[in-house]
Amino acid sequence: MGGIWNIKDGRATENGARPTIWNYHELMNYNCLVSLPENNKSSFTEMSSKFSLSNTNSNVVEVILAFALQSPYMYYYYNFFAVKFSLSKDGVQTVSLIRSKRLDDTLPYNTKKNYTIETLLTADCSVEFNKDYEVKIVKSSGAWHEIFKEKCDTVTLYINGKAIFSGKLPAYDVKGNFAIGARGAGISIDYITVKNKNAVVFTDDFSKNSIYTQTIKG
Repeated sequence: MGGIWNIKDGRATENGARPTIWNYHELMNYNCLVSLPENNKSSFTEMSSKFSLSNTNSNVVEVILAFALQSPYMYYYYNFFAVKFSLSKDGVQTVSLIRSKRLDDTLPYNTKKNYTIETLLTADCSVEFNKDYEVKIVKSSGAWHEIFKEKCDTVTLYINGKAIFSGKLPAYDVKGNFAIGARGAGISIDYITVKNKNAVVFTDDFSKNSIYTQTIKG
């Protein structure tokens, strides 16, 4: 989706290139990797990854692990949920559960800022640079929510095996593509795995150059 990515020593690395703020949708404002379109109907119960951060000269650093990406056309991923880490030089470090939504379905796809970001919940966290963190997002479905008056998925976030928060999504059985990326710093990703119960939906340990799709012209 953005950035200058390389595969080396079994990791996908982006060294902190300043992302272009396109504002067509939020993921385009990050240096991130997005799963291929064939994953756009994938249900899942677990998304996990290991990453580390480096190379920052920014006052704010953000890391995003997005799931249930949905696009009405091509790669316009207006609609998704995500776990977002926010780190600032003044010492404030938080991790949030967010939702991105397209605002006006009648406007052209390339309309800028036609989306909104809603923060569903936030917790304190501690993330150091040049240190690996294992992040796992576990989703369970089917619980009735009295406020939303419908069945809602529940998402629980674990960092290095420790539960950080658990919250309801205003949606049921969310599915779609997956993405991971950063802005304001370099990011190195050791692996990413998505499961639906015991079945592996998607996995990549970056042992080979798998982040670019090949096009063959006849």
